[in-house]
Amino acid sequence: MEKGIRKKLLFIVMFFSILGSAYGCGAVQKQNGDQSDNQNEKNTIDAVYNGEDLVIDGIEGSITDIIAQYGRVGIVTGEWMDSAFTKRKIHFYVMNPDQSDVQEIPLTIPENESLVKYTFDKAGNLIYIVNSQDTDNYAGKLIKVDVNGQELLEAPLHFDEKVICSLLIDEDENVILAQPETISVFDKNFQYVETLEGDKDKDGIDSVAFEKNGHVVCSQRYYDGEKAFLFVREIGENPVKWEATYEIPIKDTLLDDNIVMNGWGEYDFCYQDTDGIYGYITRKKKSVKLLDYTASNMTELHTQKLMLLKDGEWIGMVYDEAADPKVAVYHKVDPEVIANRKTVVVGVFGIEEDTRKAVVQFNREHPEYQIEIRDYLEADDPVLQMNTEIIAGKSPDILDVSYISLDQYIGKGLLENLTPYMERDQEISMRDLIPSVSETIAENHNIYFVAPSFNLYSLAARKEEVGEKEGWTLEEMKDVLKKKDKAVNVFYWNSKMDILYTLLEMNVSDFVDWSTGKCYFDGEEFKELLLLVDQMGTDGVSEQSEELSAESDAIQDGAVLFWEGRVDLAQFYMNRRTFGEDVTYIGYPNEDREGSYFQFRHPFAIYSKSKEKEAAWEFVRIFMTKEYQGKMDLYGNSMPTRQDCFDLMVEANLATEAYTNEMGQDVIPGELWSMYSLIYNDTLNEKNPLTKKDADELITLVGKTKRCVSYEDALMDIIQEEAELYFAGEKGLEDTVRIIENRAETYVNENR
Repeated sequence: MEKGIRKKLLFIVMFFSILGSAYGCGAVQKQNGDQSDNQNEKNTIDAVYNGEDLVIDGIEGSITDIIAQYGRVGIVTGEWMDSAFTKRKIHFYVMNPDQSDVQEIPLTIPENESLVKYTFDKAGNLIYIVNSQDTDNYAGKLIKVDVNGQELLEAPLHFDEKVICSLLIDEDENVILAQPETISVFDKNFQYVETLEGDKDKDGIDSVAFEKNGHVVCSQRYYDGEKAFLFVREIGENPVKWEATYEIPIKDTLLDDNIVMNGWGEYDFCYQDTDGIYGYITRKKKSVKLLDYTASNMTELHTQKLMLLKDGEWIGMVYDEAADPKVAVYHKVDPEVIANRKTVVVGVFGIEEDTRKAVVQFNREHPEYQIEIRDYLEADDPVLQMNTEIIAGKSPDILDVSYISLDQYIGKGLLENLTPYMERDQEISMRDLIPSVSETIAENHNIYFVAPSFNLYSLAARKEEVGEKEGWTLEEMKDVLKKKDKAVNVFYWNSKMDILYTLLEMNVSDFVDWSTGKCYFDGEEFKELLLLVDQMGTDGVSEQSEELSAESDAIQDGAVLFWEGRVDLAQFYMNRRTFGEDVTYIGYPNEDREGSYFQFRHPFAIYSKSKEKEAAWEFVRIFMTKEYQGKMDLYGNSMPTRQDCFDLMVEANLATEAYTNEMGQDVIPGELWSMYSLIYNDTLNEKNPLTKKDADELITLVGKTKRCVSYEDALMDIIQEEAELYFAGEKGLEDTVRIIENRAETYVNENR
């Protein structure tokens, strides 16, 4: 999916790969891995929990961390000691799992030292690590105190690497200390015993935990192709060495230092994945979902510090954007309660945090219902899997139509007309949307999906090259290219197949009429497209530099003529830096000269045969509300579809002073630009280079955009297969377009 668009996402992927090293343990490398069949992937009634915020009396300061081990719960708080917020006191409290007997363990931590990691031993003593902030290498101390703060033992620590990922004390009082590349073991007297090297081909070591038999396991994460795995190894004793190894398919490599968790019951150990907590049975090599995040109304604000409190009960931090963090305990919900709820199934191609928050909101507001997420991104062919289930009568009630052919689905009558629902809704209206967005979403005055946000794709060039046109045809593009040296590349990605996708992916639906089954790939426009691509493209695969500024450098040097891809405020500024002040967003060529496209993010539709249409509407309408869109990331990869929220985003990204907007979001000057500024080192210190001119140009471009991307992957595959033969000289133009036309019409008429 997104074969052409994904090329332009390379910058973002490269940017975040740079950020990965800043997180220390277990850096993120990729996203959206598949998960094997040995995992219990479904939302089940046995994996639903209810969270209860704890009211902990007698503590000072704001909670910053928790730890649970050997039947003791530790709570770390920070208390500001002056009005200027320069001096902070760290408190450490301990209590029983039932929240009784809360007491403070007095710790004396000098100002030049920081509390790093901490845990309990079986006797209830606190073992913790502090490190000096005055040295480049790790100069710390390992300290044991009793519940009264009386020091029992202390030893210096010296490591080349400062990051400590995890700390554990086994039943024999041995200390297991995890760093990104090593596991260090000390005896009960804090005397060094052994160091074990992590697997250098995997991500860094992120956490250690107890198996139910008392042995210690540690985890690393890695990718094998497109599949993500958790690499778990058991640490043996006498001598200390690596023993059993388990490689577990997971959905994603999480950005978290608490992945592997203590075992209990029949589960040798547990671990976190993006969708919940799993128990692993080593003799069966089987994972069982124990806690489903979405079904338990948990977002990422609830899942960052989860750990086992006691068998089948979990404790964790709850973060709040507007208040201090809390501690919550999660108890399993009676399966009979869940079984009596009606289910609304939402089919998605990957679930983002904003969508998860909408699920939680719906579940809390409609206790008689339970949203179930069905994530097709885990399938080998996500779109095929969704289509297969629809044909089999197992369609979700709500469909994410991001990557499907809208014309095909509408033509088949698969999507509910949402116009009547919208008209009788007292709080939301299509008039709330940006006018051009509203016009684009409407299909013959009917609405078949709603979307909370969009990306905008266009093609840019110097005004001196293309003039001030608001769109152009292939013939007009050809006229421009005739005047250029053949050594100049049209796009940075300049192989023939890449150019074909660039020019065709957005508007391949122009050549198809799903209502009649007629295709137009044998017409003059499509022939001209193939001829043009053959003339201006190169054979083979496009060469890609890993330098972030490679494309802009090539355009500045005159080696590349056009820029194409996703547009936002920062990109407007980047393009002015690249092309000069006079830039024309002329768009991709087509007969209607409407070459800029919306790509709607998570557009949701209701299946026309759903038995829960009213409940489904109550869910999808959430994405149209100001409350939802107004709290989306102001500096994210997409823009709100509501006019008022779009205006808030523009205002925030032009800010030169910090403020809090009407939705309670903190506005940080230059935040959007800060990512892009890695390319232009001379502007790194600018507060915010984005200007009203950039905003006005973006607003104008959004206002004149009238089309949205409609994915036709099957048709694109047909075109690719036949075009490759044409570009290789194995078939003539007439034969090529005739075969494409015949194959396309056959496919369309078989799938109408």
